[in-house]
Amino acid sequence: MNGLVNSRKQKTPMYVGGSIGLVLLVGGAVWWLLPRDDLRAKADANRIHQAVINLFLQSEYDTSFVGLQPRQIRLFNSVHQLQNKLVAAGTGTIRKWRTDHDGWIYTTDFQDFGEQGSNGLPNNLTFCLESPSPDYIETLRVEVNINNSHEREEALQTYTQTVEKIMGAIGISMPENIKKALRSGTQLDVATIRYVLKNSRVTGAIESWQFAVISR
Repeated sequence: MNGLVNSRKQKTPMYVGGSIGLVLLVGGAVWWLLPRDDLRAKADANRIHQAVINLFLQSEYDTSFVGLQPRQIRLFNSVHQLQNKLVAAGTGTIRKWRTDHDGWIYTTDFQDFGEQGSNGLPNNLTFCLESPSPDYIETLRVEVNINNSHEREEALQTYTQTVEKIMGAIGISMPENIKKALRSGTQLDVATIRYVLKNSRVTGAIESWQFAVISR
């Protein structure tokens, strides 16, 4: 989550190619029908024209219609909606969805809690969204940094409660074995056909844990 340059890479939306094809289809259908100089032909042309315009609009605003939902967790296919869900769950202010040209990332400020540790910092939480594409989210991460080892149990409890709240916000029930791993500070992976859940120890000067939801 570190070292990403706050620059934006322009990318043409994936539905543009399909939209161009639909416009060509409109032109071809109308051209074929108009030479038939009768009311029925004109009515047919109008119906086809309107149907394809509706198809165009639907493809532009509903990515699932043109097969552009690359993630199994539905909410992960809308960056803005997922950001709003996280903010509503208490993760803090929305920041820019940004890129370092290797991938896309969204991070929040650190959320402090408890008393300061020997390094002068309290325990804290941070949240992150990651993806190789600007069009969807691949991974959601929640990280706890235990700066005050005397409050380790309380920190892991806050971590567990926060992850459970985030899971509810994205529509996934918390497996009991994951909950136990979060509370105890134990590494664990749980895989399903839709996603992978991972609780991992982060290497560093202090004890840190990271929970990841990786959508297939």
